[in-house]
Amino acid sequence: MPALAVADAPDVPALPVTVAIDLVGRPTHAFADAALRTALEGLLPPGTTLVVGTTTLPEPLEPGDVIDAPVVVHARLADGTPLDGALTAVLHVGPPAGGAAQTLLYSDDPEKFEAPGVLYTGTVVAGRPGRLYVYHLPSAKAAGEYLSVGLAVAAGTARVQIVGRAAGPNPEVMFVGQTASFRLLDDLARAAGVVVDVSAGRPVVLASFGPLAANALIAGSYDIAVLAGAPVEASVWATADPALGTGSLPAARPDGHGRIGRFSLEDPTRIDLSLASGDGPSPLASVGGRGEALPNLAGGRPLVGAYGVVSPIRLRLANATAAPQRFYFFEAPSGSPVTTTLRLDGDPGPTTVPCVRTAGNRYLVRTFVVAAHTAETVTGAYTTDGGSSYPLRFGLSFDVPYAPPASARLPDGCFPKPA
Repeated sequence: MPALAVADAPDVPALPVTVAIDLVGRPTHAFADAALRTALEGLLPPGTTLVVGTTTLPEPLEPGDVIDAPVVVHARLADGTPLDGALTAVLHVGPPAGGAAQTLLYSDDPEKFEAPGVLYTGTVVAGRPGRLYVYHLPSAKAAGEYLSVGLAVAAGTARVQIVGRAAGPNPEVMFVGQTASFRLLDDLARAAGVVVDVSAGRPVVLASFGPLAANALIAGSYDIAVLAGAPVEASVWATADPALGTGSLPAARPDGHGRIGRFSLEDPTRIDLSLASGDGPSPLASVGGRGEALPNLAGGRPLVGAYGVVSPIRLRLANATAAPQRFYFFEAPSGSPVTTTLRLDGDPGPTTVPCVRTAGNRYLVRTFVVAAHTAETVTGAYTTDGGSSYPLRFGLSFDVPYAPPASARLPDGCFPKPA
């Protein structure tokens, strides 16, 4: 693989006057601010801490927008030297390209890393986009290290579109997992991404987290499409020195669980349910179980849990009565803690359900009211949440499900989000 090296910092660091960022789709203000922060981190010496002021932007941005946004930046170099000032973020928003991810590049072994090393490397080529799924946290031995995600080419150049972000670091693993799912589904629905140029000797670091506290999870998905040029290698690595890339690092020691590999995304499990007036509850649709496991294209362990896989949702609701009728979309856990994140078409953002776990209970996800003598079809997308346990089953019913527990202290509650 090409060694991914962090570029040398200038002898006398200075804030740039302008930072140009190529965005695509309909990114939110928060997405654009995160892209600006990542761009600045790539321009300043490794180990620099940043406080980036809020930009004034429309919500959301739209293809065709060209915006010069002034922003105040407060930076501290690794040696404590302050570096403060104002700059202009030049945002160009174009239409998305590249198509849907076809292959899942799955990085979760070692899940808990104990020493510097390359955790994963996978290749993405033009015409076949891939989704890099990252799920790692440092052990107590690796506290203070950095986790980074980056792109490199062995020769030539590549123009690359990236949709998606990570969440964390945070020791509340279910909170991180659900936040990562929320961001992925929202970014995919908006086709919100960035476009970068990668060339031999000039890799791109998509994200770098650290210094990390022990057991602080990083989880997320990056849809990577090579729009033109050379094959791109996506890497995940841990290091004690943020200035180091992958070239000086050994392969990380696996943890023995085999949660690593490549998987096809071209035929995901579908949540396809129907309910009509007079019917009993619909048959259940299962996700994430052993019956839905994906074979490993790299020859390793199959993927159970469907982490990083986006499942289409289709709910067909038919009301043949003379009055409006309520349809309940519910979930049924298998007895282990699980949170839920989905995005229904037409909604302003994803729907989240807090942690549930009691087997045999049916918990409300959404209520739909269908007018008299009317049929409706609801569509959307769902992905499993890192840190949750599967299988999870979905169904439709006219019977009112349980409300999800409002507190972790209730008998069927579990794992609160951090305050």
